[in-house]
Amino acid sequence: MSTSNNDDDRTNFIATFAAFFFGVPSAGMDVEALATMIGDLPARTTLHDLDARIGQKLRNKQHQQFCEAFQFSDSTIVRFYELLDTQTVQKVGLSVP
Repeated sequence: MSTSNNDDDRTNFIATFAAFFFGVPSAGMDVEALATMIGDLPARTTLHDLDARIGQKLRNKQHQQFCEAFQFSDSTIVRFYELLDTQTVQKVGLSVP
């Protein structure tokens, strides 16, 4: 919004007091549990590619753009995060052959 050509977008951006993002894995998601469930199916390679190549680049770009957008002297960015790892997925039910 800070780089938008739309006057309303820029006005809304400047008027924004706070923004909250919940459940956003800024450092990425551990996909190993998903990979274990997928087994040796072709989707396993796709999963790792998406996380390693595309996901990491996207997260880095988003972080850079976010920091560039909030360069106001009176801005404060506060991050909250888990101190302990939690399971991301759990397999239940019948297994796939």
